[in-house]
Amino acid sequence: MQAVILAAGMGKRLKELTQNNTKCMVKVNGTTLIERMLRQIGMHDFSRIIIVVGYEGQKLIDHIESLDSAIPIEFITNPVLMIRRTISTLWHWRRNTSAKMTRFCLNRISYVPMMSSPPS
Repeated sequence: MQAVILAAGMGKRLKELTQNNTKCMVKVNGTTLIERMLRQIGMHDFSRIIIVVGYEGQKLIDHIESLDSAIPIEFITNPVLMIRRTISTLWHWRRNTSAKMTRFCLNRISYVPMMSSPPS
């Protein structure tokens, strides 16, 4: 049996705890979350652990390789994170551009004189 750990996220909601690390490298009671997970998996009969990495992936890989694990660990890099960043950047650009165009159009419309009564 194999275990899969999804560890590709940035952990934006943890803010200052994840400025320089991934969220699975946050320490709780002196132990990182990934160490705790690997220890729990090690108590069971798994043949392999697959860890999906993304944000700060190499830092996480280096950290995990420094740990002792009796179970072989394989790393897979999630390329979707880079695609998400690109889409997010384009979305913000589009949204800001749309807002500017909307303001431009509203400014032009506001100069149209209003009719006192609807046409009959």
